[in-house]
Amino acid sequence: MKNRTLFIVIGVILLCCCVVVIAGAVAYPRISKYLNGASSGLQNLNPSVTSTPETASTSQPSETSQPSTGGSSMVPVAGGLGDPTLKADVWVSILAAKSGNGCSDFNGTAIDVVQKPNSKGVWVENWTVNACGTTSVLKVTFTPDPKGGTNYAITSQ
Repeated sequence: MKNRTLFIVIGVILLCCCVVVIAGAVAYPRISKYLNGASSGLQNLNPSVTSTPETASTSQPSETSQPSTGGSSMVPVAGGLGDPTLKADVWVSILAAKSGNGCSDFNGTAIDVVQKPNSKGVWVENWTVNACGTTSVLKVTFTPDPKGGTNYAITSQ
């Protein structure tokens, strides 16, 4: 009787494990597609420069982006030292600030590196933004976070 109960318990555990593995295998492509699609509207998927401050010293990234040809208000222009995710975060912050001023027609036209990463990894970029026909330059200061991320501060010039 004890052996029979033990075999039933082991059988149920194996069945549950098989169900979890199959469900994971079926769900993985959908979850992956969802995660990739959810962030694709915020990133420039084909940036001309994708270096981070850590790799900037070993490669020669473009320090000034090319002017935008109209551009989309949903993605930042190419250039700068941040990776696409960091640039998307900064761009979303800029969009929120500009739309808070009652403007809904804006795009980025250039990102210029004005200070390369110093000994602490801090660097500064000027982001040129056209909002409702008015061009402004925003100073973005990037500061590496001890936990591995990068903090940024945006100020008007």
